Amino acid sequence: MLKGIDHIAITVTERDKTVKFFKETLGLQVSSSFYDQGEKSQIVFLKCPEEPGVAQVEILAPDNPPAEKGLTHLAFLVDNIEEVYNKLKSKGIQFEFPVAESAGLKYTYFRGPQGIILEIIQRPEK
Repeated sequence: MLKGIDHIAITVTERDKTVKFFKETLGLQVSSSFYDQGEKSQIVFLKCPEEPGVAQVEILAPDNPPAEKGLTHLAFLVDNIEEVYNKLKSKGIQFEFPVAESAGLKYTYFRGPQGIILEIIQRPEK
């Protein structure tokens, strides 16, 4: 059902400063950058250049940032999001919203134990 961890999201108020830190200090590379209308956020994905297949860091800069910043959610990569979505729904999982799409990504969120925000995401075929 799950292929692996896709990304870990960090909510920030200073997107450019944060991206610069991950690029210049840690050596990560931007893999994609876009505005998500549904989340009303600027989003930047960064990856390790030596190991492009490992989980990415998502910098999430909402138009109206919440009071709490920092680690936001854990995302799991899936091949067929509709199938996984329906399977989890049949197990009683309640999603924040139906599967959405932005910049070729399909995703949705749900809560795990103790309110932990989890995401399932399907990336476009290459």
